[in-house]
Amino acid sequence: PPTVFSSDDLLLLCAIRLLGLAHLLVSVSILIGYVHLKIPLVIFKKEKYVARQLESRGTWLSTAPESWTGYWHQLVIKSRSFPMNYWDKMVKQRALARYEATVARNKLCAMLNVTEDTEDDLLQESFDWRYWLWAVGVVLSDKIFLYNLFYLLFSALANWNHFFFCTHLLDVVVGFKTLQAVLQSVTLNAKQLLLTLMMTLVVVFIYTVVAFNFFQKFYVKENAGAADPKCNHMMTCFLFHLHAGLRAGGGIGDEIGGADGDDYELYRIAFDISFFLRHCHTTGNRSRVDHRLVRRNPRQGGRSSN
Repeated sequence: PPTVFSSDDLLLLCAIRLLGLAHLLVSVSILIGYVHLKIPLVIFKKEKYVARQLESRGTWLSTAPESWTGYWHQLVIKSRSFPMNYWDKMVKQRALARYEATVARNKLCAMLNVTEDTEDDLLQESFDWRYWLWAVGVVLSDKIFLYNLFYLLFSALANWNHFFFCTHLLDVVVGFKTLQAVLQSVTLNAKQLLLTLMMTLVVVFIYTVVAFNFFQKFYVKENAGAADPKCNHMMTCFLFHLHAGLRAGGGIGDEIGGADGDDYELYRIAFDISFFLRHCHTTGNRSRVDHRLVRRNPRQGGRSSN
């Protein structure tokens, strides 16, 4: 049967719809304002960084870049429009004069995309695709722009389904320095956390191989009067150790049958205790790393000033 709404329900639905549309308009305004006011500054700072690296250190000319982002910046070095926003328009000429003693002049001209006859004319192309491709990459690597973009995206989705409004509660994290420090304990240490996860998967797989070959009979549970084996296949056994073993407070021994009086009792004791100690060691190290990262950040409880 069709749903019948009361007058109060209709007023509430209309209010939610209007507030959702207002939120969407505000999100659009925030993104447009950031693009017009902040993006030119972001590109200016990147041009300034590239220009200083090019002139002072000879990066991309006499030395190779130190990171993968340096190879991306190499794209803008070859563009004739660079620098567009940075005030110093003669950076290429000075870099050419400074490093021609160590690097062949024709090679420098090829790296900087200048010619012997038109070194001063750097804006010959009507559309410099290298520069604009580099600028798009700079914009898409800006965290605040991506945040505002996804903020707008989820606001639009929330007008289709109100479920997506819950993601905007993360805006509280952006407003407080203390919560940002907690978030950075994960984001700044992502590599260590990923390596810890890989090590955990390897260790769990080793225990899975041991359990599959020697302790299968302890992994049979009763489910509604029927046997429910948890280690009859390697994949099933691995997922059981990963899901149940890591969540159990006492390790995998809390999730499988007891070995009292069994011929494998001593081996099971060593298996259960070693799994428990390995699990405690891994989680304890991760907690200490997170605690050090949180304490390393400034301990401020007020809202951030942007």
